[in-house]
Amino acid sequence: ILSPDSETEEDVQKNMIRDLLKTDIQAMAVSPIDSYECEDYLNFAREKGISVYACDTPIEDSEIPYIGIDNEKLGYELGEQLAKALDHKGKIGVIAGDFKQAGHRMRVAGFEKYMEKEPGITIEMVRNGYSNMRVSQKDVDEILVKYPDLNGIMATSAVTALGLSEATEGREISIVSVDAQEDALKAVQDGRIVALGAQSGYQIGYETIRYIVKDLEGEGTGEDEILDSQVLTEENIDTYMKDDGHSHP
Repeated sequence: ILSPDSETEEDVQKNMIRDLLKTDIQAMAVSPIDSYECEDYLNFAREKGISVYACDTPIEDSEIPYIGIDNEKLGYELGEQLAKALDHKGKIGVIAGDFKQAGHRMRVAGFEKYMEKEPGITIEMVRNGYSNMRVSQKDVDEILVKYPDLNGIMATSAVTALGLSEATEGREISIVSVDAQEDALKAVQDGRIVALGAQSGYQIGYETIRYIVKDLEGEGTGEDEILDSQVLTEENIDTYMKDDGHSHP
């Protein structure tokens, strides 16, 4: 299991992948930092007869099986929740991870698709490139100066959303986001995040290995495996905390 130090180090990740492909492996699962520039290492893998799978984030420039959630559907559902929280009127912004990762791009596409149905809501700005980084207070201040009357923000990753919820404290701004890390779940309980699209990283890892094993045993389908995601709000968060994943390490 290899991982670069941060989600911005796509070249480091590609070098790790190339080095791995030179070793004696049969299969490799990748969660790509860049979903759109994978062709050269995929060709190398094909030459060596190594199967490649995309987990958590799709690979878009080749037909590689993807194991993960339906990001577009989740973005759409978060749009629905934000519209409800704002009583179907107001101005909103989107602060997204890097669009080189197809997952972030798809979450925004689904969100925008839902907002087409909301004549009372306008999307004032869409910014991307925040990978999984906290948005700095300086960035937030700059955004709020430029768009002083934002009522809601959709962030495609919870690290970003948590930074936003701190930086916008005291203002009436509803935030929706994606992830299921402890501090984000707590933020839903406290009402600091109005809706959180939960994907279980544990389940994605587990199902990826199961998928690869089936494939190596000749029982693979070659199809994507779309896993369930859930939208958590104050209404259902306590049940989720009780039932779910909190039995997982």
